[in-house]
Amino acid sequence: MKYRLQCAAAVAAFAVFATDIQAQDCKPLGRYASVPLSTSSDFRRLYVPVEIAGKPMRMLLDTGASVTLINASTAKALGLETHDSPIRVYSLTGDSSDKYVETSFKISAMSLPKFQFPVSKQFEDLDQSDVVGLLGANVLSHFDVSVDPVGKTLDLMSQDHCPDRVIYWPTKVLAKIPFKPAEDGSIIVEIKLDGKPVKAILDTGAWNSTLRIPTAEHLYNIAPGSPDAPVSGILNGAENLTTYHHTFKTLDFDGVTVANPAIELIPDKLSRPFTEVPTGSHISVTDEGVAPPMLIGMDILRHTRFYIAYKAHMLYVTPPTEPAAAPAPAK
Repeated sequence: MKYRLQCAAAVAAFAVFATDIQAQDCKPLGRYASVPLSTSSDFRRLYVPVEIAGKPMRMLLDTGASVTLINASTAKALGLETHDSPIRVYSLTGDSSDKYVETSFKISAMSLPKFQFPVSKQFEDLDQSDVVGLLGANVLSHFDVSVDPVGKTLDLMSQDHCPDRVIYWPTKVLAKIPFKPAEDGSIIVEIKLDGKPVKAILDTGAWNSTLRIPTAEHLYNIAPGSPDAPVSGILNGAENLTTYHHTFKTLDFDGVTVANPAIELIPDKLSRPFTEVPTGSHISVTDEGVAPPMLIGMDILRHTRFYIAYKAHMLYVTPPTEPAAAPAPAK
């Protein structure tokens, strides 16, 4: 799920959980917290237990969101005072808010007495009443983040460790993919879809994976509405934004392959609020500041286990594994 920032001046700094560590040569991998995740009924959403204003709640784990936010109804229910913010938060559909609340925030044993939560006027129904917001990149990027969808575990790791020595579970196959973080904190990687390179956003907040229609037409000669790309619905309730469905043969993370990925083909208008790419463009969108044409959601990511090294700008992907012993706590 995409939430982006827009601000006329410098964006205000957010408090972070991670403790600064004195640099040493090649430290072993260390862990701040191991957080049990819960899932939606279709196993396409990962929820993180948190405490907000001292009350237990859950947030959607969302690597595609630039900020950690709560919904307006939660802020009201908690009796939190709303403030004007220099930060404007946009949802994928263009809805925006420039309000925030300040209260305590806790994940596992890590807590802050004051944390500023942007307040969302509207975001997608998360199908659980106690899921009150999104845990986004402004918090996650201060750690290395290890996600095990099968084992339902989120490990928040120290970023101070030996290069490339991050995989602490048994695996025979390992993909190492450099990524270029976008201004909004999005993780942009290059994968191969049916053997062709495509730029994509890694988004644990999205339940499905999408590809913009112009790219599907240009790279794969897919005709929307044809037998292999039938109509699947409409986008965000807009009758004029028809979506289509196509099953590709493979999606490859540099050697870790997901077979038969079912991808939603979406209109180019989806990126219109954030880019200068005209609707219907056949340009392969890879330029600086322009959203990639593909989004990889949990329908694909749940078939992997992955480690995001935010500081090193590396994504590590393996096939899913059984739970393994975790590394020692970070000091």
